[in-house]
Amino acid sequence: MDFDAMQSRVQNLLSRAKKVDASKSEIMGTLNAKREELANLIKEIKEAGYNPNTVKEDWEKAQTELEALATQYEKDIEKAEASLREFHKK
Repeated sequence: MDFDAMQSRVQNLLSRAKKVDASKSEIMGTLNAKREELANLIKEIKEAGYNPNTVKEDWEKAQTELEALATQYEKDIEKAEASLREFHKK
């Protein structure tokens, strides 16, 4: 390989390496932003009084409890409505 071909090859490699470094910097920036976002989310979860490791289970438990309460509330309303209908019949 002659000098000009080697110089061209080196320039090509340097250009490619520069592009790789630029992409790496962009990816690292995105990664750091996501890490910061996650840290803020964990902080927010902890401040709300939840354990970040069990937040999904806590949410599912709360949803189940809410559904049970809503079902009971609906039954109570139906009972009250039936009583009111009975009262108005008299």
